[in-house]
Amino acid sequence: GTVSFYAMTAAGAEKQVMDLLNAEIRRLAEKGLSKDEFEAAKSSVLFDLNRTMDSADTLVRTAAMDLYYGKTLEDFSERAERIMKLELPEFNNALKRYFDKPSGVEVIIVPEN
Repeated sequence: GTVSFYAMTAAGAEKQVMDLLNAEIRRLAEKGLSKDEFEAAKSSVLFDLNRTMDSADTLVRTAAMDLYYGKTLEDFSERAERIMKLELPEFNNALKRYFDKPSGVEVIIVPEN
């Protein structure tokens, strides 16, 4: 899978934003999330998942993309349960694994003028 970050800023502040973003990625790799951050993130993801289930259009699009990427309908229907069972140490270990040696692409888009 992939992890994407998105930020908007004033023209000329791109380097500052990228420095802040890269510092946060390093913090996540080194320290992980706090218990409060983790619980807030889980609540947010579960809220978004519930909203997906309330919209037929979004539900079909999400299920179709899951199938496209090799997941099953069971994976989709069990997603909330898996998220609720997720524990902080397990999540922080994944953060360390994925962010310990960051690699990626930085794309900065600015107006022509």
